[in-house]
Amino acid sequence: ILVKAPLVSIGAFALIIINSPSFAPVVLLVIIMASLFMAMNAIKGFPRFSRAQKAVDRVNGNVREFLGAVRIVKAFSAEREECEKFGEASVELEKRNTEALYVSALCMPLVNFSVNFGIVLILFLSNARPTGEVGSLMASVNYMTQLLVSLSLVSNVINRSVRASASSARVVEILSEENTQLETENPRTVTGEGRVEFRNVSFEYFSGADEALSDVSFTLNPGERLSVIGATGSGKSTLASLLMRFYDVSKGEILLDGDDIERWSFGALRSEVTIVPQRPVLFSGTIMENMRLAKADATDDEIYSALRAAEAYEFITHLPKSFDTDLSERGVNLSGGQKQRISIARSILRGARVIILDDSTSALDSLTERRVLENLFSMNVSLIVITQRVSTAAMCDRTLVLDSGSVVGYGTGDELLATSGVYREIYFSQTGGAL
Repeated sequence: ILVKAPLVSIGAFALIIINSPSFAPVVLLVIIMASLFMAMNAIKGFPRFSRAQKAVDRVNGNVREFLGAVRIVKAFSAEREECEKFGEASVELEKRNTEALYVSALCMPLVNFSVNFGIVLILFLSNARPTGEVGSLMASVNYMTQLLVSLSLVSNVINRSVRASASSARVVEILSEENTQLETENPRTVTGEGRVEFRNVSFEYFSGADEALSDVSFTLNPGERLSVIGATGSGKSTLASLLMRFYDVSKGEILLDGDDIERWSFGALRSEVTIVPQRPVLFSGTIMENMRLAKADATDDEIYSALRAAEAYEFITHLPKSFDTDLSERGVNLSGGQKQRISIARSILRGARVIILDDSTSALDSLTERRVLENLFSMNVSLIVITQRVSTAAMCDRTLVLDSGSVVGYGTGDELLATSGVYREIYFSQTGGAL
């Protein structure tokens, strides 16, 4: 349309000038008026449609939050409050959409008015002409009608483009950020050593916020096991996210095999470092399909071996369809412990040299957790175990104790009992004071 319509407009304008040169100023006036109204539509419409899209976000956010926590809402009989929140967001969306559509409702008829005004003006000016020029007059009116259709089409496209650009600007903001991070000057290749070092790392989620981590330093040598323990909100999961480069550090540096991870390509980094999150994420599909997300070309034997290491093989074989069992969205047809074990197996299958367990054994009983960790300890991998349990931390070579984002202890369990008040408090609260 944006190619055809302007060409038709130019052709109609040229033919009017050829057949009736005296009407040229009228046509030029019409085009100028129509162009001004279309420009006004674009300039006034864009910010209004941007606000409307943000209102759509708020409505969608309310819906997602409600559906994700529907059982909690029901448990607290908070349906009325949730309905009120949704109602407020919907009213805001209605208001913003109405503001945006007012612009379109005003500008598009004005474009039509401009051309029809030109037709009326041509008919008025032709009043003084001889009757012999009726054919030329009708031709000019037809050309003006074609001009009207073409300008209406262009106005329609511009109106749609304004709405689309309000959305695309927000999409591009995300995509450009991702592209900026992916363009690494010196992408590293995989080396397979698995040595991790944090050097005076600090991090804040946005400028001016309190630091989630402050001056954190430690070293994890290849094949070692490090536990990270601390109260809720102490920065344990943030530490894992920084190592995965879900975020970049605010100060300091994180080294993997001696190089700053910001010099690694994302593909190489995440082939060497993998994470099992607090909440296991499984996708719709079979268990085998979920496993192959980690390694698309994995053989069945490799998958079985990873599942055995995560103590998941046995319970899967007792399912009605075994490894071809279909999982519902987020794996809701499995228990929490079963989902965690499959998630751990998937990370083992990845073949990374550094594995992060972010409180990902919390749904397992103590015996199963011990077997899973012992299986991981027998592998030639560096392991970071984020946990709330002192018994789990004690299985690792060393423990890093965090409190409000700062390191308040680093060493073996015995060393921490002697030197770290925070660790002693956690230890005695879980053991009842027994050493």
